[in-house]
Amino acid sequence: MLLLAFPDLKQASGPVADRLLAAGAGPAVLALWHDLVAQTIRPADADDEF
Repeated sequence: MLLLAFPDLKQASGPVADRLLAAGAGPAVLALWHDLVAQTIRPADADDEF
C-alpha cells in the first residue's frame, strides 16, 4: 500500500489533505481521510486472503 511505502504522507494535515482540498473534496471525503490516518496499517502477510 502506498501509505506503507510513504508513511510521511499519512498525516491529517499535509500534502494529501492539501490535494484533497484543492480537488474540491467534500466533508465526507475529508472525514474518511482522517479516519484512515487514525488507523494502524500493517503490511499484508503471505497467509492473508484477498
